[in-house]
Amino acid sequence: MLSGAYLSITSARLHDVIAPALGHRLKLDTAVAKLGIQGVTLKSGEEIHANVVIDARGAFKPPVPVGWQTFVGQEFELEADHGMEHPILMDATVPQVGGFRFIYVLPWTARRVLVEDTLYADTPTVDYGTCRRAIADYVTRRGWAVKTMIREEAGALPIPLEGRGEAFWPDATLRIGMRAGLFHPTTGYSLPDAVATAELLAGMDLGDRDRVYHRVKQVALGKWRQRAFFRLLNRLLFRAARPTERFRVLEQFYQRPEPLIARFYAGRVTWLDRARVLAGRPPVPIARALAHLRGQ
Repeated sequence: MLSGAYLSITSARLHDVIAPALGHRLKLDTAVAKLGIQGVTLKSGEEIHANVVIDARGAFKPPVPVGWQTFVGQEFELEADHGMEHPILMDATVPQVGGFRFIYVLPWTARRVLVEDTLYADTPTVDYGTCRRAIADYVTRRGWAVKTMIREEAGALPIPLEGRGEAFWPDATLRIGMRAGLFHPTTGYSLPDAVATAELLAGMDLGDRDRVYHRVKQVALGKWRQRAFFRLLNRLLFRAARPTERFRVLEQFYQRPEPLIARFYAGRVTWLDRARVLAGRPPVPIARALAHLRGQ
């Protein structure tokens, strides 16, 4: 068990906080036909002009080689208390079908819980049937009686294996989030980078569009270079390990000191951390590991 804090936020809570601040300017479920550096044309034909246009759309075709973290999560209201005091980040005791598979459990209240089936896979295809069965089996194994399923979520997060950060910046469009390469390479999570980028933008003069573009691009490329070690680990996970043996890479990782694990998830590993992660007998065949050590 890890003693560090684990923070989370729901999309509904984020909406409740941001929507009142934006008021009528917020447009939901609105298709974009064309995006330019100083304007957006909606599918309806409406044109919106601004000094700074930011592309923060999450769904896109990654410009670098990637693996995928696919998932289906179901949030339940239970008939009785679940009895959990802490979230479960990875329960990999489930059958390793299709790749590195684990269950993620997030208790919101005493009887409200999110159970998510996650797979580190070679393609972004989400196998809803397999995921839903895995969730149902897990809930049954825990002895939980479901009163109602509140919602279901699903997705596929890119896990970069190599490549240059400049690939995310093919033109003069200002990008943030996934489209800028601003996400943790191994978890695929982008919220911490999103918060940091929001703080950066809030402190800048948005009247100077070129300066904003170059500053955000500079930050994104800097983070991409700093995170090369994570892409190395991703190659070991996706390329050096056979799909059903991928769990061994994470199994060995979680034997490292807890402060190292915390720095890893924060994206702030030191050179000593890197040496410790790679120390010992590789959890994958040595020849395969050596073949994938090089890269960006």
